[in-house]
Amino acid sequence: MRAFKKGDLATKITDWDGKGTVKIQNVTIYSCGKEQMVLTDDNTGKELGELFDPVKGENQYGHCHIVDRLNDEEAYKFAIEYATNMIEERTGKPRERIQHEPRVIN
Repeated sequence: MRAFKKGDLATKITDWDGKGTVKIQNVTIYSCGKEQMVLTDDNTGKELGELFDPVKGENQYGHCHIVDRLNDEEAYKFAIEYATNMIEERTGKPRERIQHEPRVIN
């Protein structure tokens, strides 16, 4: 069973720079097959590509997360947690000792 189907609303949280900056996008599932799915940006209507696995959660080898649509507050909280975990994993230091602040861009 596929995680998404055509027309589903989702939120995409993307690793922007590998340093704790992430981007939040509201997307619509344009199509979803067994091997890949196509997303469109809700603000622009443009296709975001076909390289997305049809799964919820970590996607594109960890470069983004695609989850069911979140409200703004939930998306921000999820994005900060994702960015913090990314920094901790890449630096090998706990959050309290990290110099980079996790941040969210639009």
